[in-house]
Amino acid sequence: MAKGSTEKRITEKKITEKRRIGNEGEDLACKYLIKHGYKIVDRNFACKIGEIDIIAFKAGRAGSAEFRKKATLCFVEVKSRNSLAYGLPCQAVSFPKQRRIILTAQAYWKRYLKGPGRFGKFAGFDIKDIMFRFDIVEILRLPEGDYIRHLENAFSANS
Repeated sequence: MAKGSTEKRITEKKITEKRRIGNEGEDLACKYLIKHGYKIVDRNFACKIGEIDIIAFKAGRAGSAEFRKKATLCFVEVKSRNSLAYGLPCQAVSFPKQRRIILTAQAYWKRYLKGPGRFGKFAGFDIKDIMFRFDIVEILRLPEGDYIRHLENAFSANS
């Protein structure tokens, strides 16, 4: 067997394992967000610029005067790890990664939100009242149990 084909199989196995851990982490993050009042709008939105793991929407408290004014669209990056050997999961969201997420969010905005009658998933909300936020959900899958931390406003488009 050629050396190159063995290396390729090992690399594919690592990618598959990373993807499995990532998918499990995204599933846990969605459950966590739903439990905390968010509605999952999209998962794994991708365009030529990049990908956003979760796009979640949270309105203000139902029945309150602020219901529509406190609506927030969150672009969520999920980072999962099985150990702390390489630091906290959130530390893997580098500045270049943040920029790609921001540019991808802008592409999402242009595709789904900009223009009259294009609110679809956000019907009933005045788009100018929706706040946008970039969050990170970090997940540690440790032997003693899962640890989930939601970092709201983890970074901004202005930084």
